[in-house]
Amino acid sequence: DPYITSYVLFGLLRARDAGVQVNQDQIQRAIEYLGGSVGAYATSTSALSKMFVRLAKIFNPSTRRGGGGGGSWSYDGQVFQEFVLAQSGAGSLERVLSIYQSADILAQLNPWGQALLALTLETLSPGSAEATTLFSELQTNAVRSATGAHWEFLSNPDALRAAQHDMRHGPGAAAERG
Repeated sequence: DPYITSYVLFGLLRARDAGVQVNQDQIQRAIEYLGGSVGAYATSTSALSKMFVRLAKIFNPSTRRGGGGGGSWSYDGQVFQEFVLAQSGAGSLERVLSIYQSADILAQLNPWGQALLALTLETLSPGSAEATTLFSELQTNAVRSATGAHWEFLSNPDALRAAQHDMRHGPGAAAERG
């Protein structure tokens, strides 16, 4: 399952980087599996994958609209898979650029997916215009407060426009419109 394998490989890479002895054959098998399963998120049907998707829907409201056969969560998963492959040294700039250049996919990535895409692009092509653009958009879309910043994700274009209007015109703007 590419969803689980991505997380396992990410953990193995972090453990190796921290000095823990990790079997390189396990890392290589995971890289080979993920390299051959790029794009498989939308069709993943394993019970473990379905369980993680259900948990993601509970704990991350932005994934609720995805369903079992695609949607934003699967695009975010594809970006995470590419991020992990790039971290392992087996990333493909061509695949990552195709994600970036797909307006349909890019529009459905939540802020986490956008940030991972930017980091992946920066890893594979340091200083690229695409990574710089994504970093800039993330900074622009951050909702800042006295205690930090967060990002909101609205997939419905009408809801997004309304939220942006409310942010520009103050908290009472939505109530005044009725």
